[in-house]
Amino acid sequence: MRHLDLIVLHLVNGWCGYPLTDRIAAFEEGSNLLRGGLLLIPYWWFWFSADGGHRDQHRRVIIGALLGTLGALIVARGMAAALPFRLRPMYESGLGLHAPSFPIAMNMENWSSFPSDTATLFFALSFGLLRLSRPLGAVLMAYSAVWICLPRIYLGIHYPSDILAGALLGLAVAWTAIRVLEARDGALGRRVIAWVSAAEARRPGLFYAAAFTLTFGLATMFDDLRAVGRAGARWMHYGGSGLGIAAVVVLVGGALVAIPAITALRRRRPRDRAGASLRAS
Repeated sequence: MRHLDLIVLHLVNGWCGYPLTDRIAAFEEGSNLLRGGLLLIPYWWFWFSADGGHRDQHRRVIIGALLGTLGALIVARGMAAALPFRLRPMYESGLGLHAPSFPIAMNMENWSSFPSDTATLFFALSFGLLRLSRPLGAVLMAYSAVWICLPRIYLGIHYPSDILAGALLGLAVAWTAIRVLEARDGALGRRVIAWVSAAEARRPGLFYAAAFTLTFGLATMFDDLRAVGRAGARWMHYGGSGLGIAAVVVLVGGALVAIPAITALRRRRPRDRAGASLRAS
């Protein structure tokens, strides 16, 4: 497997160093719209466009795909933490890889290469779209392989086996989640759909704000949250555990203060409206 990994890696990386292909790869790595955005936009379209008997079916697939994608990412990160650390090809000496013609900041020295969470995420999302529309899903699955995953081999971010393992993981977990929710006699699928529909009807503003936040996080691969996690790890390493614990306390405390405040504001709105109607009368 190692021999085949290196053959494919050198075959793809052999094009690295040319300014045109390097700039295309760098643009792909930095464009969230043409990565996650392009795959999440159809989910929003299918959520609102389906009507009649197709509505619940489409929404089951969408919810299953998103839950499966999140679950697959958690499994991928757990595997990366539990399995022996695998250095990324770009940092491994002696491989004879070609470097890009201009510097591209990655900062992935401390992130294990196996499996690829990028492949996990985008193949899970592509599989969900494959269940909603076979032509669209097939095109976006090929797009995920060529546009999103191939440049990571080209730049030496991943070995081909990292991409393959991540893709299979994403497909397997997304398929399982969708299968469970799509089952006609499945009580779990009915309960999830009923709960989501009730939440959408009861608090549409809050529901769609949360849905947008989730899909935005998936589109950007939760880069902001991961940056916070890396910063916290550095604080723990360089500032001692006390500083890291203090940062956690501040974040948790801020959330505990913000949540009741938002709840209180939402509860006051009906009273404010009632007072306004009395004053108007």
